[in-house]
Amino acid sequence: MYHKKMRKTLAIILGISLLFLTAGTFEVHAKDNSFTASISPTQVNINQNATYSMIITSTGENTLGSANITIPAGFTILSNVTILNPATLWNYTLSATSIVISADSS
Repeated sequence: MYHKKMRKTLAIILGISLLFLTAGTFEVHAKDNSFTASISPTQVNINQNATYSMIITSTGENTLGSANITIPAGFTILSNVTILNPATLWNYTLSATSIVISADSS
């Protein structure tokens, strides 16, 4: 008799515990950090001056905070970088091999 009561009590306690555990169940989803990038023009002739346009678009849930753009070997940047229609203020660092852009955190 004692064992039956003990089993019943344990079953009730386990049932209530499961109820609390499942009532507090939640799902965790990682944010999607997806972006696309395009460059235009895609081809230029040797020794031809060209203006390039890059478009980086967030296709996920987050906004872009920074990007590194590698300049291919043999290319030379002759003028400053211009960022048109930014969603926020952007800063850039220009070197012979890359352009680093980052959103102004202020």
